[in-house]
Amino acid sequence: MERILAKYQQLYTRSECHMDTWKELKKQFCKELSAASSVIGRLPLLADDSLYGIFADVEGFKEKLQGRQLDSLEVIMKAMGETLESMEREWKRMEKAWQDGWKLVQGERSMPTAVEASTRVGPRASIVDCLEGLQDLYVMHRDEHALKVEIAKAVRYDMAEEDLNALMILAADEPHIDPSHVKVIFDRFSSSFQ
Repeated sequence: MERILAKYQQLYTRSECHMDTWKELKKQFCKELSAASSVIGRLPLLADDSLYGIFADVEGFKEKLQGRQLDSLEVIMKAMGETLESMEREWKRMEKAWQDGWKLVQGERSMPTAVEASTRVGPRASIVDCLEGLQDLYVMHRDEHALKVEIAKAVRYDMAEEDLNALMILAADEPHIDPSHVKVIFDRFSSSFQ
């Protein structure tokens, strides 16, 4: 049991590193979404001829300016896609940690019984606690990634400002990742090593 828990400690440390990377990627995604919102917010203004002043008479100026904004939006959306790919890699790495946890149990010469696997000794986490914690971590991040993919798909150049703001709030809130549940998972597991 001690040896398995030591291996689980490595898996939890790995998962914690992936969560730290996820947090940085979340910040990046939110910045990219905000940048896209800024560009989209400017597009209606660029369509208003009265705002060009002396430049209204310059041939092709309005179209060129609008074209550059759309090019910027395309670059931002591509960057968001790359950020989402990186986020997907992180939750898949968390899933691998959970799978590795299962392999640890299955690789034991004498597999623990269901009672042994769920037995807690004092404050120590059971094997089942360890596996469920790893599974919960990857599932939360997988589901949050799926939401962020849908948020990115929902972004359109003709969106209302209120809709864009709602998407930005949703992306920042991360409703699938409950910080208190994550804390409980890590607290339960870390108590096994004190």
